[in-house]
Amino acid sequence: ITRVDLIAAAVGMLDHFLSTWPTDPSADEAAFSLATALIDLEQFERAIDRSEKFAERYAGSPLLDSFWYVIGYSQFARANHEAALEMCRKVAEFTRKDPQTGVEQPAENKWQAVYIMGQVHHSLGQPAAAIEEYERVDERFPDAAQAIAYFTRKNISLPEVTTVKPGDEAEVPLSFRNVPSAEVKVYRIDLMKFGLMQRNLDK
Repeated sequence: ITRVDLIAAAVGMLDHFLSTWPTDPSADEAAFSLATALIDLEQFERAIDRSEKFAERYAGSPLLDSFWYVIGYSQFARANHEAALEMCRKVAEFTRKDPQTGVEQPAENKWQAVYIMGQVHHSLGQPAAAIEEYERVDERFPDAAQAIAYFTRKNISLPEVTTVKPGDEAEVPLSFRNVPSAEVKVYRIDLMKFGLMQRNLDK
């Protein structure tokens, strides 16, 4: 008996429960457990289909935005970027009034949804949009901070050795990253004398 067997058995039991007692007070919780179990099995298309139906059936449930998040996550896993962005944005912007305090509360998975939005932009090669989302969650997810550092890292370099034939125009390729401008000075030196004096070419 493997982990997959156990999760599949749980899905069957939860499905049976929801079919037999669809109006049970804990039916929405069982539905969410079923949806997350499908994600564990990497059955993302089924997770999307079931979560869409659960969100419609349990529209008044406190787990409504969690069903939306499952849909957004599954769309991201299936590389449906636009659909993932749309649903995760819906989760990130969602608020619900706490029945006891009357205070507006964000969605349970708000920050996870924001992080996925950053990942979507990252995978689409949209660094500016990715950084904007990652900065909202960089203190919550170490990967987001690392991604920001990757995108914003500055670097400038020249090849260690460039050979130019006598009489040819001397050109050296300058590689740069996140550097808008640079001033370059060129010095003529006797390489043999320099090497003897410095013992190496590190400088």
